[in-house]
Amino acid sequence: MGSHVAAGGFTFDKISVGGTWYWTVRATNVQNSSQLYQVADITSPFGKLAAVDVPIPGDVVLEMASTIAQLQEQLAPLLALVGSTPTSYSVTVTEGDPMLSIAAVPFQNAGAFGSFLTAVATPSAPWLSAAPPTVAGLNKNDQGQFTIRVNPATLFASGSPYVGYLNLQDNRNPPTTIPVTVTVTVRPRPSVLVSPASVFLSYSLTGPVSGGAVALSVTNSGPSGSSLTFSVTKVGNISPWMEFVPASGGPLVSGDSAIVTFSIVPAGVPSVPGTYSDSVLVSSPNASNGPVVVPVTLVVSP
Repeated sequence: MGSHVAAGGFTFDKISVGGTWYWTVRATNVQNSSQLYQVADITSPFGKLAAVDVPIPGDVVLEMASTIAQLQEQLAPLLALVGSTPTSYSVTVTEGDPMLSIAAVPFQNAGAFGSFLTAVATPSAPWLSAAPPTVAGLNKNDQGQFTIRVNPATLFASGSPYVGYLNLQDNRNPPTTIPVTVTVTVRPRPSVLVSPASVFLSYSLTGPVSGGAVALSVTNSGPSGSSLTFSVTKVGNISPWMEFVPASGGPLVSGDSAIVTFSIVPAGVPSVPGTYSDSVLVSSPNASNGPVVVPVTLVVSP
């Protein structure tokens, strides 16, 4: 069998029944899809196959299939990570956290000139995924990227740590496989405890005199290993007479506390004696009991 490269593809020939048979194998790159191979321009010893009604000998058919396989091998893509991209990642999450992206994994087609890479990322665990799951249409030296995602919704501290694998695979035959290891440490949920349960402020219009600041203690009452971050916000935002600092805090390990100081804004105090109310929310995105409502009362005296 002979072969040579022509403008329209790779041309092959084989001596068989009646003389020499010729055909061309074309490789076509379909963007964002795959590489397609086509046998065309079949010429028998009696003329082009389209012009004569001649059956193709079995050994020629087998040789045609073999030439496609040879061309696939010559034009094979090769999945390779870019530079010093790591193949192992670790992340710490809290039970109930939303899905998060933990790393980007860049790769490239390091295969032959004319090759066309399709890369697929297959996770070994339901809490692990890649976005996108497939990248297709990469010519030689073109780059793509998978983003590793972890969904902690079904992960619990009691089963921590979790280890999963994202297997990156190309469309070679046999395929190249690059396993990426992901280790997830899961912390238990924190719990918000406030003391006192409500805040009382006072202000005298005579003087004027403020009754002073009030300290609110925010404690992580969750189990060992938990970590609490929190924010404090007004519920009705109808209290220009009140301010508090800080408006957020943490992280607090189990048993630790932070102080939020409430004080009066004199310019916002009503000029009419009476009792005025608002509330604040002490919230944590993954606490087991949040948000906690803290009533705030201001008593204005003459």
